[in-house]
Amino acid sequence: MQETRPYPRRSKCANYDSAKKNIIAFSGKDDIQSNFYPCNIKIFGISHTSAEHAFQYSKAMRSGDTITASVIQKANSALDAKRIASKITTPVEWLLQRDEVMKQILESKFDQVPEFKECVLQCNDNTKFVEAAYDNYWGPGLDKRGTHNTATTAWPGKNVMDNILTRIARSKREELQN
Repeated sequence: MQETRPYPRRSKCANYDSAKKNIIAFSGKDDIQSNFYPCNIKIFGISHTSAEHAFQYSKAMRSGDTITASVIQKANSALDAKRIASKITTPVEWLLQRDEVMKQILESKFDQVPEFKECVLQCNDNTKFVEAAYDNYWGPGLDKRGTHNTATTAWPGKNVMDNILTRIARSKREELQN
């Protein structure tokens, strides 16, 4: 019987795809594309030490939890900020706003972090940006290896981060050309 679930390290998986794809898979504090990458970003009138800090701070503030927002802003790392924010009771309104908030944060990161700007501008319209940390909403639901070895059509996640970064890349390239 052939397996149909994504088992990225197994060539017998029906969704295994070793073909080279134009994918930038990233995760964690060492990848400039990741929200966990330490960098200074000022957005919504507040300075943050990573895009993740900014996102989780925004989530807390829009959820009406100013105490947790303050704790998030002071968190030692992006991972700590995410862990702190995981305790927030998330209102439905936040779920409707989070993509736009993420877009604004990443646009600010583009404008304020030269290495990120350079990375985004070097990509073409066929590039897929992939938050490869097993996230089913922002990423493909797989790790880096799974992302590269699984057919994109078989990724269990939505990879919303790609949609946002691709739009930013196109928009910024057009701005620079005009």
